[in-house]
Amino acid sequence: MNRFGQPVPVKNAAGEIIGERIPEVSRVTKNVLPKCHGSDKDRPLVVTLRAGDIIAFRPQGTRREVTATAHDLYIAVLRWQVNRLNLVKATEAKKKLAERRITARIANADRRLRAKLKAEAAK
Repeated sequence: MNRFGQPVPVKNAAGEIIGERIPEVSRVTKNVLPKCHGSDKDRPLVVTLRAGDIIAFRPQGTRREVTATAHDLYIAVLRWQVNRLNLVKATEAKKKLAERRITARIANADRRLRAKLKAEAAK
């Protein structure tokens, strides 16, 4: 089994080695793009691994390609995960703050009502 990025010999019609090339590995995803992707909707993605740790994506049947290095994609995915965790924490904090505000409003309304009743009883 060849490792990815390992050169493969290129032969001419006579079977002589005339050079080397580094093969690309391509696969098609099982899932298709959702409808929010416009003209690319319902197309699976073709993912290609290239030499130099480059990963390329394109909708099947098109030439529009997006490329990135494996390192950049790894960093981006880590950032997405951290951002997702921060969003969950912020959402929970907002819920707690809203509950505290509701409790405080009820307590203030109760205090004002008691003060009003006390003032009326004193008359």
